Amino acid sequence: MTRRAWIRFACAAYLAAIVAIVVIAGLGGTHEMFGLVTRLPLGDKIGHFVLIGGLALAADLGFGFRSWRRVPVGPALVVVLALGEEISQLFLATRSFDLGDLAADALGVATFTWLGRRARGG
Repeated sequence: MTRRAWIRFACAAYLAAIVAIVVIAGLGGTHEMFGLVTRLPLGDKIGHFVLIGGLALAADLGFGFRSWRRVPVGPALVVVLALGEEISQLFLATRSFDLGDLAADALGVATFTWLGRRARGG
C-alpha cells in the first residue's frame, strides 16, 4: 500500500469514527459514552472543535491539500457535512440544534486547516 493510500485509509477511518459518534448521539447514547465530556465546562464545544477540526485536517490531507478557487476542498466538504449534521438535529427528538456547536465546528475547521497548511509550508 502506498503512502497516499495509507493516508486516505486513515482519513476514512477517522470519518467512520465520527459517523459512529453521530449515530450513537442520534440514538441518545452520548451521556453514557461521553460522561467526562458532558461534565467538563464547555466539553461539548471542545469536542466539536477537536473532532471536526481534526476531520478537516484529515480531509485536507486526504485530498492532497487541493483548493478550488482558493478554497480548500477537504475542509469545505467537512463544513458542509457539519452544517448538514447540525441542521438534521432540528428533526431528531434526542438532539438539539446549537449555534455554539456550529461556531466550535467552524473555529476547529479554520484552526486545523491553518495549522495543517502551515506545517506543510503553504
